[in-house]
Amino acid sequence: MKSKGIGIALIIIGILYLFVVSWLSSWWYVPDYRQIGPSFISGSTWYTSIPFFIAWGISAPLGSILVIIGFALYIQVEKKRTLIFVIGSIILLCWLGLWYIISITSKLYGIGGGIILGCFLISVWNWAKGRSKMEDRNKLALDIRIISHLLFFIAAWGLCGLLGSPLFGLRPENMIEFKAQQGAYTMGAKVMICLALGWIFSIVSQHIETYSKKDSA
Repeated sequence: MKSKGIGIALIIIGILYLFVVSWLSSWWYVPDYRQIGPSFISGSTWYTSIPFFIAWGISAPLGSILVIIGFALYIQVEKKRTLIFVIGSIILLCWLGLWYIISITSKLYGIGGGIILGCFLISVWNWAKGRSKMEDRNKLALDIRIISHLLFFIAAWGLCGLLGSPLFGLRPENMIEFKAQQGAYTMGAKVMICLALGWIFSIVSQHIETYSKKDSA
């Protein structure tokens, strides 16, 4: 019972952190920072302080980790597995906060793109191979999931164009030289829409799959 209580507390803290700091405050914080630049973090108020900037910067990863750990405690996931996730999350947060590079790493994007492509093709293969063996409701969940994977893959491809050629997001001087700003605005919107739709389809797929198992039990 104690672990369930801690889990509920972590879930509430994580959700509030995500909604208030990560999402809601960004509606004001991001435009203000963009208008003023790094000098915006002056420390004269809590809103412009370095601690708030750090809290905002890590809000999405930390908040999501707290929610997952909270639910893991609430549903009483095995202690060893929960501990492994906690240790992995700490390593992930340290990596996000400390890892910096000083130049564009084209090989990283090339290798990462190849991994994404390979994973997408494997997911399509698994969908095509396993669909015929499933019941109709499970087929629907699988069909919707493959659509979400398609949308995530298209978003990844769009990010390649947004950050590299032809929109040069990582080379702003080239973006200005080739007058690619309008294209970057459009591609950024398309990427966000594909990501949002991908998450919606993913959640619908999970919902159908979860409740189909309950009905068949």
